[in-house]
Amino acid sequence: MQLGEFVLADEGELEALAGRLEARLCPGDVLGLIGGLGVGKSVFARAVITAAQRRLGLVAEAVPSPSFSLMQFYPRPSKAAPNGGIWHVDLWRLDNATAEAEELGLMEAMANEVCLIEWADKLNALPAKTLYCHLSFVAAIQSEARRITFSTAADFVTPWQQRLETIGLSS
Repeated sequence: MQLGEFVLADEGELEALAGRLEARLCPGDVLGLIGGLGVGKSVFARAVITAAQRRLGLVAEAVPSPSFSLMQFYPRPSKAAPNGGIWHVDLWRLDNATAEAEELGLMEAMANEVCLIEWADKLNALPAKTLYCHLSFVAAIQSEARRITFSTAADFVTPWQQRLETIGLSS
């Protein structure tokens, strides 16, 4: 079910939105990033990771795209998960994403870690609680403008809606 959307003028606004959302994420949250090439999935994921590093006072790491490594892990300790982290996964190159995700340990990670999954629509086994982030360009406004539409399964609308409202999204 659709939760709402933001129209953002440029990548800077996309990064700011991702940074605000990061502080609301909990271990076991999965963000399914969906959209065409170059629309900002990696920008959004990097901004979440960078915001976590800054918020936790961690040494900022470079955040490369996991297009070739498939997965990168970044520390994100919390009271609930002292050894927790963020998994940044890119499924672009996978032919059978569901089988290969199993081999990577992604299924277990989705239950215990924050997971940012680019090209999430290639994976058949996402948890019902996944927050889908559909990114697209808004050419009618300006070439750099983007739309991000959030959706989730019906059972998880209320919890996600409450968190999204704290970052400025109202339905």
